[in-house]
Amino acid sequence: MGIEMNYDVDSSFFHAEATLPADLPCYVQRAADGELLKVLRQGKFTVILSSRKVGKSSLMERAFTSLREEGTIVVKKELAEADANITVESWYAGLVEEFVNDAKRRNQFQVDPGWRAWWSERSNLPAGQRFTDFLRTFFLEPTTQPWIIALDEIDTTIPLSFSDDFFAAIRRCQSARAADPMFQRLTFLLAGTASPAQLIKDNRRTPFNIGHSLVVTDFSAEEAKVLLTGLGLPMQADHPALQRVLYWTSGHPYLTQRLFLKLAEDLEDKSLPGTPDWDQLVDQAVRDTLLRPGARTREAHLEDIAKRRIGDLDKPGNPNFEPELKRRMLDIYRRTWHGQIVKDDAVSKPCVELKLCGLLVTDRDDPSRLIVRNRIYRSVFDAAWIKSETPKDHWKQVAVAAVTMLALTIGGFAVWQRQYQIAVQKSQIVDLVAQIERAESDVPMAAYT
Repeated sequence: MGIEMNYDVDSSFFHAEATLPADLPCYVQRAADGELLKVLRQGKFTVILSSRKVGKSSLMERAFTSLREEGTIVVKKELAEADANITVESWYAGLVEEFVNDAKRRNQFQVDPGWRAWWSERSNLPAGQRFTDFLRTFFLEPTTQPWIIALDEIDTTIPLSFSDDFFAAIRRCQSARAADPMFQRLTFLLAGTASPAQLIKDNRRTPFNIGHSLVVTDFSAEEAKVLLTGLGLPMQADHPALQRVLYWTSGHPYLTQRLFLKLAEDLEDKSLPGTPDWDQLVDQAVRDTLLRPGARTREAHLEDIAKRRIGDLDKPGNPNFEPELKRRMLDIYRRTWHGQIVKDDAVSKPCVELKLCGLLVTDRDDPSRLIVRNRIYRSVFDAAWIKSETPKDHWKQVAVAAVTMLALTIGGFAVWQRQYQIAVQKSQIVDLVAQIERAESDVPMAAYT
């Protein structure tokens, strides 16, 4: 028997749900952490647009902690899906109300209580203009500190008919820096799961061509080695436990945290051999969580991809009803899944959507090529899933139906023609028999004697 060892496993070390508080020891720092702090300190309008569950919100909160310690006032609003009938007045009023509340909660900054009356008295002005005027009057004028306005889940603005006006208001704040020093102290940070083209329809009014786009990458082994602490293991990038987790997740932030949490729960208060089979232990954790039967509907992250991001695109009643887009997305994913070379196309909507939902990423060795993001996705969203979800090609169905009808028509004509020929032959025989009978009746009986 091998020597058994008790590892100091602590499952509470890990956090695999929602935004990570800034002080959690399981937070994995990446290059994006330093980059975000740098650009925000420089006052650059910044955008973080990527797929879900990659740590955008956690990244922002971590940066805000440092910036607030430096004297920056930070206000953040996590947007939510708005009611389809919401008015532009109600939406802006709700947004400003949230800013006022967060300024007090997060920074102990008390906004002049007369702001509501001020807002109502200017109801004759466009809401976007009132919004920028509000920021100047109630945030910038009373202070000398820098401000950061952060908006998370910015993709929820896509259905709004007035979203272009909102982004135009943000652009006005950026443009005002040249003439108004106060606006030099105001920086916007936008984050969400969308592309700039989806967020704003009129490219002439977009602020995205004047800002800094920050890319959030998956964890490297060197970055993720801190997670080994929760298993009571040394922080070694080449440790077999970490290497096997990354074999499955390729460093996807949520999936990596989720798998480490499950591994810790399995190992907590248990004795293991002196040299555990980490491949077997990690593989079992994968099977019990992310690859268990029904994981596509039971695991919220996987369900979001399978249903909301792709599956519902061909469901009648869905406001984003686009069956042709779904078919094209699945065709690209199918070819990628089978190992075919599929080039990335930044202006192709199916390619953009596949990257936003997270299924595909650009190959690190060849950035022009798309690949399946990790083995978890490859196993969950497999060939059988692709086949079951792929909508039928409408025009192909029409063509097949037309060919079938043509074949039936030709076949039917041939049968009819044959039946007609038989009927004609029968008619000719009947006529011949009648002629013989008439001939016999014309011959005198004496002729037969």
